[in-house]
Amino acid sequence: MSQRWKVTGKAALICLMAAFLIFAVTAGVQAKPAKTTIKIWHAIPQNQRELFNRLANDYIASTSGMVEFEATPFKSQEELINKLLEAKEKPDVALIDCQWLDTVRAKQPIECMEDIILNKMGNTVYVTFKSDTFAPMWEASKSDGKLYAIPFYAYNRALIVNRDILNKYGVKKNPKTWNDVVEIGKQISLANSSKPPGNPEHWGFYIPMEEDGYSTAEFIRVMLWQSGKDITEPFMDGTLSSFENSENKAVVNMFVDMINNTKIAPSSSLSKERSAMFIGTPQDYLELKNSGKNVEVFPWPSKTKSKNDISVFSFVIFKTPDSAKQEKIWHMLYTLCEFKSGLKLGITTPFLPPDKQVTLSPDYFDYLQKNPGIRTFLQQMANSKVSEMDENTVKIMRNFDGNLKKALLKKGTIEDNLKESAKYADILLDPKGELRGRKELVREIDTFITKLWDKDYTP
Repeated sequence: MSQRWKVTGKAALICLMAAFLIFAVTAGVQAKPAKTTIKIWHAIPQNQRELFNRLANDYIASTSGMVEFEATPFKSQEELINKLLEAKEKPDVALIDCQWLDTVRAKQPIECMEDIILNKMGNTVYVTFKSDTFAPMWEASKSDGKLYAIPFYAYNRALIVNRDILNKYGVKKNPKTWNDVVEIGKQISLANSSKPPGNPEHWGFYIPMEEDGYSTAEFIRVMLWQSGKDITEPFMDGTLSSFENSENKAVVNMFVDMINNTKIAPSSSLSKERSAMFIGTPQDYLELKNSGKNVEVFPWPSKTKSKNDISVFSFVIFKTPDSAKQEKIWHMLYTLCEFKSGLKLGITTPFLPPDKQVTLSPDYFDYLQKNPGIRTFLQQMANSKVSEMDENTVKIMRNFDGNLKKALLKKGTIEDNLKESAKYADILLDPKGELRGRKELVREIDTFITKLWDKDYTP
């Protein structure tokens, strides 16, 4: 009996010790916080991804290994946006072109950055953050009047002038208006008149004529802004196209003339090194400058303050019920967008930083001394705006691009090609035809009243 008790007691002791060890191990595992993985989608250019990874790792290093990030790079912003719009899956964070912000928000639930900043940092920090961010980048990151994204970088376009080419042809003038561009272009065109037709050594101006995407339409759209127009306009309780008007016709006609009459611009895509002037990005400027070219940057040609387009790339956070994870995501974005990160990005990439203080720092001043053309891009932000995009607008722009190229190459009249663009756009914008019917009625009434006026009051 006692022997049995000894065996049973030993077994009980072993079981008790085993249970204690299991409890201790289990308790230890539960006490140690689980590692958090933050999934980020982006379409950062290949040669800039290493910098992005380094900036993200600055935050990761501060978490003692408890946070990691998993970046999924996409080949293009279009591919990234299409994946988000499918709404089948989503990351924790995405770096998106803000022209798509409203459209993405309509498809995927995203956090309101304004609320996060106010709740976590307070009103003073929010106001300081707003005042220190360039206005176009701040406005582009808003939806329904509130901040829904945090700006990371941007770029706009300006008139890039190859001074080497201008000097070769004895041009001293700086182009400030489109008349200046035409005058300079004619001088270069005349000097190349002995060269084979269509293949001069240099061109005066380059109109974007790439076959892919809608670069020609993007260029002409900004020109429409210059004349107070756009590709669409509000009509009653909806939106219709705005292609068929005298201002749009005049804009297109100027570039038709450049290609076909004055021979200032080529009719197809071209290496920008052969063009004296073109509308380009900071990257275009830096590539030419770093290759040894003497290049300068001027605002978009205009009689007044020149409107221009800007592409703003901002972070959005997708909603999660995990408040602890949201906290880590916020800290990571804060690290990516604070002063030190913005300075590194501003002086090592062709992008414009969102932080005004970065551009006022001694290091950035040195950067501007070496690359003075960047100053013009910064100055132009005062008149920059984002082209809002959705799936219909992309289709309209692609169709407009094709019709523009036909018009520029005199394949049909300008009027017919603008009319075709308007017809295609209006079917997408007003599939039932209700707005188009009202617009036609308004047009008929206007025509009738005008005829009566001319009949009764015209001397």
